[in-house]
Amino acid sequence: MVKMPIWTSTMFFRDYYHRTNAIDFQIELYLYVLKNRWTIALYDTYYDYTWANKTNSPLKAKTKLTFKDWTFFIPDAILKIKLQNQIKIFIFEIYNWNDTKRVVSQLCKHIQSLKEWLPSIALNENIGSRVLLLFDTKNASEAVINRISNDDRFENFINLFLFNDADTIKSNFNSWHNAKNEHIEL
Repeated sequence: MVKMPIWTSTMFFRDYYHRTNAIDFQIELYLYVLKNRWTIALYDTYYDYTWANKTNSPLKAKTKLTFKDWTFFIPDAILKIKLQNQIKIFIFEIYNWNDTKRVVSQLCKHIQSLKEWLPSIALNENIGSRVLLLFDTKNASEAVINRISNDDRFENFINLFLFNDADTIKSNFNSWHNAKNEHIEL
């Protein structure tokens, strides 16, 4: 089931393309998973909420990942895919802007989350995870790739960040590649 968030008119205007790309990704993911006989064990989005604790605290996003220093970030989605006995965990992010500095800054949070195994801990699994990055255009994706290719912070994580663009996933969902432009299987 594809979940659709409820929003106000201001949020609708500001977030429309981001959410439509999120829904398009989820549809393409489901089609790909069905075709390959996998199952989606979990697909939580940033607009899915849960109680923060048992004392009726405010709601919190199901995708919220909290670092050891108690700072946090909220990825667009966290998903767990199963194929027989194999489990794969992905963090999913959509970028609909060309601000590469902001994207790289957010990707550094992903590096920290991977170092601390936050996605795996959140899903109670003892396996690593990868980050799927979907951009609205191929040019935006390439700009970020060019920026992180020369950034030492990403050197040991290059195969954990997978890139794609919104148009390409509609024609070939399994066209994900790393920053070296090497095809990476999901």
